[in-house]
Amino acid sequence: MHRAVIVVTLAACGHAGSTPPAPANRPPAGAPIVGPPWRQAIAEGVVGVVGDRLFAWDREFDGGGGGIAERDVAEGRLVRTRAIDGLRINGVPEYWEAVPGGYLAQWDAPTLVRERGDQLAVAWTGAGDDWFDSHAVVDDGLVIGLGRGSAAVVRLALTSGREQWRAPLVAWSQDVTVDVDHDNVYATWQEYDPQAPTPTVTIPRRVRAYELATGRERWTYDLREAPDRLAVHADTIAIAWNDRLELIDGPSGARRVVRPLQPLNAALLIDDAQVIAIDAAAVVAVELATGRERWRVPVDLDGRPALALAGADVLVTTAAGRLMAIDRAAGTVTWTLGLGGDPYRLWATPTAVVAGGGADVAGTALPPSAPRETAQIAGRVVDGGCGPAATAAVRVDGAAVPVASDGRFVASVDARGFVRVEAAADPDAAMSWEGRARAAVVVVPLTGAGRYDVGDLTAGACGR
Repeated sequence: MHRAVIVVTLAACGHAGSTPPAPANRPPAGAPIVGPPWRQAIAEGVVGVVGDRLFAWDREFDGGGGGIAERDVAEGRLVRTRAIDGLRINGVPEYWEAVPGGYLAQWDAPTLVRERGDQLAVAWTGAGDDWFDSHAVVDDGLVIGLGRGSAAVVRLALTSGREQWRAPLVAWSQDVTVDVDHDNVYATWQEYDPQAPTPTVTIPRRVRAYELATGRERWTYDLREAPDRLAVHADTIAIAWNDRLELIDGPSGARRVVRPLQPLNAALLIDDAQVIAIDAAAVVAVELATGRERWRVPVDLDGRPALALAGADVLVTTAAGRLMAIDRAAGTVTWTLGLGGDPYRLWATPTAVVAGGGADVAGTALPPSAPRETAQIAGRVVDGGCGPAATAAVRVDGAAVPVASDGRFVASVDARGFVRVEAAADPDAAMSWEGRARAAVVVVPLTGAGRYDVGDLTAGACGR
């Protein structure tokens, strides 16, 4: 089994002491936890989920040296925070994942962190400071894509960080994305003309297969335009464009299938013998070998859905901060749950799921234990500078709700978990804010009370 994560450049600063303190327990910040599902404020953002733990960066730990905080994924409870001996950066790593011998993370370069008793320490850091665009782990190797001046696809030994092979790319190639199976490395990138007086794209997207053991080139496939998303698994490359899905044979590079599709936000993953993707307002599964559609589930999406696999289900984030589970084989909805917020990252394990939305994170044990409830959500919209309350647009759990002349509203919802309430100014009233008008948002935990009063909400948040 392999795992691959697409990453972006990280800007980090600060300094951490070389001697770690004893592990520390601290109460979690933000609102109190309301039993499963849970929500927490996470100042620095989640960086990964491993087993039953959620990992996030805490910049203030160790007197400002920083450390990695661990929370229980089923409850959101803070378990401990640990500094990392030998780390010279106080900043959020791009990812944090378990690999043989420790944890793989990335600050200014790929870094292996090992546990020494109850402490964490840097075992090795990859050489160079060029842009590390993407990575994939297979067996005992780490394959990474490097961009900019030293563009290349490189394989490192996980145990030592030692370079095993390097396949150079044209200088200043960028967005180097890699994936692997047990025989091949698949790399994609945008290629520039390094001799041109100004940056000039010569190949919008090049796909190349390398032999995993040696780095020897096997084939190259050039695309005339850059796709929205590309995923690789075993012998198939799935490419999502804004109007179609293409399946390409991995060993030969030959096009196998072209299928009409509208992959919203290019959400795409490969699950054994099928591609799971978004098609406008639905989640679809397409057979890898033939391109035949296996199943289709209509979904109310929020414009940037995320997909993840959890046991027998595929999970998708939907409108109003909800999460839906779909049986991957049958294409039937298993459950839905409100997590609130505005998630754009999703991590799943066989026992829990976590959705991150910038400064907050929410999660639940699997299967969700929260009961369904018919609840009344009531409140009042007031003019906070964005425009009259009576013309405000209110949405509760994704549905539009009438607003009375005095700004009051009430809605009945059949839901469980958390319910997202949004109040936005009338577009005409907010025009003077030149696109800086945002909805005022409250997330309501359903606890069995039956009726919930959210109080006064401003008609949007303007100029902030």
